[in-house]
Amino acid sequence: VEQRVRSCPKPYIIPFEDFVTRYHWWDIQKAPWCGTITRLFWHELKSKEYEGYYTNVELIQDQNSPADDEKVNRMAQMGTEETYTNEDPNKIFDIYEIFMYYDAKKNGKPEDFIIHYEPETSTILRVEYNDLGRRDLVRLPYAAISGLLYGMGVGDMVSSLQTMIEDVFNTSFNSDMLSYMGMIVTRTGSGLAFGKDVYPGAVFEVPDPQGDVNRFEFPSVTPQAMMLEQKIQGYADLATGATSMMVGQEGKSEGNRIGSTGTQFLASKGDAYLEAFLVQS
Repeated sequence: VEQRVRSCPKPYIIPFEDFVTRYHWWDIQKAPWCGTITRLFWHELKSKEYEGYYTNVELIQDQNSPADDEKVNRMAQMGTEETYTNEDPNKIFDIYEIFMYYDAKKNGKPEDFIIHYEPETSTILRVEYNDLGRRDLVRLPYAAISGLLYGMGVGDMVSSLQTMIEDVFNTSFNSDMLSYMGMIVTRTGSGLAFGKDVYPGAVFEVPDPQGDVNRFEFPSVTPQAMMLEQKIQGYADLATGATSMMVGQEGKSEGNRIGSTGTQFLASKGDAYLEAFLVQS
């Protein structure tokens, strides 16, 4: 069996709703308590019990598995109905892994414990010392806010700019729709009655065609809107720092540093290498 083996820790992202603590405890390493929620199936709990990692698993077997309302709503929007009942063999259990300081030895020195806890039945599945000397949780806000646990994300930074882009896009779309539909202006009494059907090949009889009947349309603002969208996007890049360099692309503003002569030189070298490979093959 071929298997890839890692020699380093494998990090994983904890969803926002699965992390529990107080909002003003911005340093999770020094917080009195904090933890994560892990949702496990019954067979996963039994496997951990067999491995000796969990105990008292049988005490939570008959508890009502709480449904994650947010995830259930998302599944319903996708057309998938999901229910959790006490008789369902595939029900999911919410297991809290809590880091907390507690003076177990009553010597005035609180120590960091890790407690695996099932809240519906108040069952403690595992208690251990945090032997790492550090909680294996890392806070990674996009832009940290002093004194607060959660930082500011890109969505908060560009919310007003996003509104501007939506307004510009809607304006551009509406102007294009109006520019596609030509309209007719006629002189009163020209003989072209109001509400007359317009279709390809229609014939209108008026005394003066050049003066009595004129076609007009609204101009499209799409070119100006595209320029404005790019300008707003530039403001968003400056506000968030999320430029094209962050996704592995060369920055648009950097340009060609070697110039046309250097580009021609590199192209000629590439042709020479290609000819050498062809000769050898």
